[in-house]
Amino acid sequence: MFQGNSLTRELFGLAIDATYAAAHAGVAQAYLVRPPSLPAVPPDVAVLRARLAIERALALDNSLPEAYLGAAQVHMARLDWAAAGREYRRAIDVAPRHSVARQRYAMWLSYQERFEEAIQQARLGESLDPLSVPARNTVAEVLRHARRCDEAIPQAQRALELNPHFGRAHSIFAHCQFAQGQLDAAIEEYRRSSGTTGGNLGATYALAGRAIEARRILASLEERYSLTRGSAGEIAQVYIGLGEFDRAFEWLARAVDDGGVWTLKVAAVWDPIRSDPRFEQLLRKSGFEG
Repeated sequence: MFQGNSLTRELFGLAIDATYAAAHAGVAQAYLVRPPSLPAVPPDVAVLRARLAIERALALDNSLPEAYLGAAQVHMARLDWAAAGREYRRAIDVAPRHSVARQRYAMWLSYQERFEEAIQQARLGESLDPLSVPARNTVAEVLRHARRCDEAIPQAQRALELNPHFGRAHSIFAHCQFAQGQLDAAIEEYRRSSGTTGGNLGATYALAGRAIEARRILASLEERYSLTRGSAGEIAQVYIGLGEFDRAFEWLARAVDDGGVWTLKVAAVWDPIRSDPRFEQLLRKSGFEG
């Protein structure tokens, strides 16, 4: 699996051999996850560059599963769910035992509330790479999306057994505690997951009555957005926690325009605004049926 912070290494690979298809796929992946090494690349430009890199990769090797996974992510960024699904299935077709392909397909399914299929794919992904921390955690992620926290938490614990510092596993605990109203516990887990920043942490601070800390995170996220356009959804989360729903919708609309919010149907953080007609409009704009 290509890591998002590997752009320099992948570019070095291209400099050595521009016919190396996997390097092009790796460059695409780096643009799609937009790591700190690419602070000035806005989402639309990153997606365009990723698409071009994927096209080059597939022209060189149309049996490369990572290229199809990248193509799926490009479609996800454009909120074309059907096209993304086709690319995920192509990745699985060319590499049926590719654990990461199963994991990402599972997440795609879960975002659309196709939970039983998602859990099946995630568990298959784990079985193909049983000592993979992300594979174990993907099962927890889709269980959490299904609001099955009694199963998600022990599964996330299995990921932490392999890596106690794996932030995304701590976020499973935090999301479940947040959904259950255990705000102090959620704050501690969000801090373990993402440090002292992040929209989920800011929203939880706000709901816990810690408005000063929430607004400090909000200011940091808005400053980051002015540089990268990469945190609009997180800003919306904090405004929801503060009860400023009009501002939340302004930022959530920007996040949808940037193609960066895939959890609208499943994440508990959106529950306070879910019944608002504006939320239904954003669901449809995001490619969901509502």
